[in-house]
Amino acid sequence: MLKSVTYKYAETTDFWKWFHNYAEFRKEQFVDGLSWQLWHNDSLEIDQYDNPNTHYSFVVDGNKLIAAARLIPSDPAWYGWHNLLVDAEAGRVPTVAPGIFPKGYDFSNTWECSRLVTNPILPGADRLTSFKLLVGGLVGIGKQNGARALLSLSPPPLRRSLRLAGYRAQRIGAPYQCVEDNKCYCALEMTLDRVSGSSCGFPADEGRFPYETRKTSSSVVQAN
Repeated sequence: MLKSVTYKYAETTDFWKWFHNYAEFRKEQFVDGLSWQLWHNDSLEIDQYDNPNTHYSFVVDGNKLIAAARLIPSDPAWYGWHNLLVDAEAGRVPTVAPGIFPKGYDFSNTWECSRLVTNPILPGADRLTSFKLLVGGLVGIGKQNGARALLSLSPPPLRRSLRLAGYRAQRIGAPYQCVEDNKCYCALEMTLDRVSGSSCGFPADEGRFPYETRKTSSSVVQAN
């Protein structure tokens, strides 16, 4: 049975089991699948944003990790690092130039969602359920910590998927062309309150998400 679990980095021993599986998914998808130049070894992808400020939303089925993402505050910093979006706007991320967000954008009380992966082997209905559970976990973390909005740098179709799950997301700023995979991404800003009717004007169809790829056994949905 699918269920949502959330953790702050390294807060319990259970966290490490799911985090290890998550880091494997990330290596498989972002390094092997998309050829991103990220810190990794033969099996795991972990970076400076996996730190004590970071929270995680996992969807699990028994002992299997089904979907996962992390949520990183804009403040405070961890040894000078905030999150990728804040640091990119400050010119600290070589592969992501400043200027994606509108000039003067207020990052206060925003959290960045990144490294979002799902497993496409589930039937359509379960995939929709797992996505809703995953986003619900992220929203719960945000609300508990006083976030006003969640941000991501994602494929444009993710906006529709979030709206199918019942959340209102909008594109902000300029599109970003990733030099490593030659794909287009955009900044999304999502409010934390669910919209009544759950699909925000889109039909609750077969649970198919337009962002999904089939390169490997899990599916990339997040750009940063």
